[in-house]
Amino acid sequence: MNIEELTLKQVRELQNLLAPQAQLNLPIHPLLGKNVIVRTITMIYTGKLVEVTPQDLILVDCSWIPETDRYMQFVAEGKVKECEPYPDGLPVYIGQGTVLDKCELRKELPRSQK
Repeated sequence: MNIEELTLKQVRELQNLLAPQAQLNLPIHPLLGKNVIVRTITMIYTGKLVEVTPQDLILVDCSWIPETDRYMQFVAEGKVKECEPYPDGLPVYIGQGTVLDKCELRKELPRSQK
């Protein structure tokens, strides 16, 4: 196939094949737009989930949580021992391959450095 000889119809068909995720009619992630806890293989993050891609979860108003008390109390009450917040509004990309689990954080996001 010579790319110089493609018809407009063929170009549109190629565009549809290579469409971004938003155009693929994939279901919307149930946690999108919510405050979440993301537990990875090495650390815990909290933040507002603003986008999900095949490669990443994208959070804003994110904090790295190096230590909690009991995990159940952290999930239920949002209590943390240590907190290292990222700057407000900065997108933080968490690789999907590192995620163990994620859930909604039904309390305020921890944003104070401890």
